[in-house]
Amino acid sequence: MLLEIKLPELGENVDSGTVVKVFVSEGDEIQKEQGILELETDKAVLEVPSDVRGVVQEVLVKEGDQINVGQTILVLEGDARGEESRTPSEERTKALEEKEREEARYEDQPRKSKMEEKVSGRIEEPQTKNREMIIDIKLPELGENIDSGTVIKVLVSVGEAVQPNQGLVELETDKAVLEVPSEAGGIVKEIFVEEGGELRVGGRILTLGVEAKEVEESPEKKATKPEVRAEVEKLKEKPSVGFLETKEKRSPAREPKEQRK
Repeated sequence: MLLEIKLPELGENVDSGTVVKVFVSEGDEIQKEQGILELETDKAVLEVPSDVRGVVQEVLVKEGDQINVGQTILVLEGDARGEESRTPSEERTKALEEKEREEARYEDQPRKSKMEEKVSGRIEEPQTKNREMIIDIKLPELGENIDSGTVIKVLVSVGEAVQPNQGLVELETDKAVLEVPSEAGGIVKEIFVEEGGELRVGGRILTLGVEAKEVEESPEKKATKPEVRAEVEKLKEKPSVGFLETKEKRSPAREPKEQRK
């Protein structure tokens, strides 16, 4: 049976194209979905496949031709039933090809670890919840034989966002004027000092609202590893706060006393 192969729909607002290359010639046996020509449109260069299999009887286009959707490209001697006309051996060949394609797709997928394979279908992403935690910022150790100071200036206000190591207050001690930084970042909730007031080591300067993330982890992840414990111990040994700026305090010059006569 003679069958006409026509140019199919090419897409929205595309009704024609230019033949770049013809892949078949008279007498060729072609398969369904085999490319028969290459076509250039305003939007792309694409390969046009045959929708049936058969033997080419006549090619009606050539390279450089402008062809429209629905125009006959070639004439085939074929079976209108197409897929139904395959012999048992061809059916087996096609089944093998399908199997190979499935295996190729499987190979392209990322391999799962052995642990993932054991708990496949049960692995879930940890659930994260955000909540606000209130922490106290206190006056740290100031140095040897210094246990208090006078607040000269408060550098932040309630509701202000502060960053780690940002200055909170200026403090005057017997030895220097220094700026006390925050050991954490957050929102100022309450301030417990005022300018001119005395502040002792360990005394509260202010409270911060800090965003804390709670992660629901598996029991395996909740176990603290030795190296993590070691890091925590190291952090404990370090001073909690470092001072940003220190100014030397100078005592006012004293006038000489008058000698008694």
